[in-house]
Amino acid sequence: MYQAIEGEIENPFKEVVHQSILGAQDFVEWVRQKLPRKGQREMPSLKKLQHHVSVEQIIMEVAKAGNAQAEDLRDRKTKFKDLRQMAMELSYRYSNYKQREIGAIFGVDYSTVSQSRSRLKSKLKSNPKLKRQFQRIREQINKLSNTKI
Repeated sequence: MYQAIEGEIENPFKEVVHQSILGAQDFVEWVRQKLPRKGQREMPSLKKLQHHVSVEQIIMEVAKAGNAQAEDLRDRKTKFKDLRQMAMELSYRYSNYKQREIGAIFGVDYSTVSQSRSRLKSKLKSNPKLKRQFQRIREQINKLSNTKI
C-alpha cells in the first residue's frame, strides 16, 4: 500500500490474487504453503489457491499406477473399471473441473460421473487392497497438486 501512496504502483488492487492475497508471486506461494490442506474442498477460497492438476495428467498417473493405458481409462467398455472410477474421483478432487466437464472427457453424462464416484467410495470401504491402491495414487496426485506453479 505504501508503494501505491508513493506512486510506485498505479493500482495496488491490480495485483490481488484470487481476491484474497495481495503481494508478489513468491509471497502468494509462501501463503499457499502455510494454508491447511485438510478440508480444502469445504473452503472455496482455499481451494482456489490449490495448484490444479489437469485431468489428462490424472488419467496418466492412474493408468501408470494400474499398468494400463490412458486410452483404457477413457473407454466406456474398459476392463479397468476401478481405475476409471479412481480417475473420475481424483479428477473431481484435484482438477477443479465440474462433473459435467469430467464426464465430457470420459464420454459420459455428469450423473454417471457422480454414480461412479459413489460406487468407488462404497468399494473403498469394503476392499482394503483397492483402498491402499487408491491412497497410493492419491498421494502421487497430491504431490503434483502441491508443486509450485
